[in-house]
Amino acid sequence: MINNYSYYLSLRNENLEYAETISKKTVLSEPTNSTYLDTYAWILYKLSRYDDALIYIKKAIEFGGLQNKVIVEHFGDILYKTNNTDSAVEMWKLAKNLGNNSINLEQKIINMRINE
Repeated sequence: MINNYSYYLSLRNENLEYAETISKKTVLSEPTNSTYLDTYAWILYKLSRYDDALIYIKKAIEFGGLQNKVIVEHFGDILYKTNNTDSAVEMWKLAKNLGNNSINLEQKIINMRINE
């Protein structure tokens, strides 16, 4: 429940510092939960803390996130923001192959960048 709420806040770009605080608690309680790690990484991404986000998204991938289309897309976004464009595009393509059919994802693949 806490993880869902912190992710919801991140999607709305609201109370991101609070979202980070509560999300970190979920990661500390379950440090191998790829969903919790992804949420924490995504909040750090939203806070423009890309290097920190990369640490946690890699952990999410390590603990099974490579099978999750949302986690893989987030990994691509974070890779892009840490100047790893080629790897980012690879992850976006993988997210698409996993069933993520968003128009936004397709644009990232075509343009090789995040449309901000």
